[in-house]
Amino acid sequence: MNSTIKEGCPICKGDVKGSKKAKFYCKKCNILYSYESLYASGKVKSEDKKVKLVGSKNSNKFHKDICIGVRNLKSENKVFFADEKEAKKKGYVACAKCYPK
Repeated sequence: MNSTIKEGCPICKGDVKGSKKAKFYCKKCNILYSYESLYASGKVKSEDKKVKLVGSKNSNKFHKDICIGVRNLKSENKVFFADEKEAKKKGYVACAKCYPK
């Protein structure tokens, strides 16, 4: 099922069209985006699950569970947080990829 995400393109802020299973396409930039990358950039909100925040015992960064940075973490080093406030209270800072300025 195709859908449109208004102002979903992280580059030009234009609309992107596509589906979760396929890709989303920005006509202006001629770029394909995965649903995960749009979700991680904050352009779409999850309808089906609550975002989990994940950090590492070996660093001071926390990530959204869908961030590519989480894929590189060993499961025994993962630390989970209920929200951003808890992560920051424990000395973690937001990942620049998950939380662009």
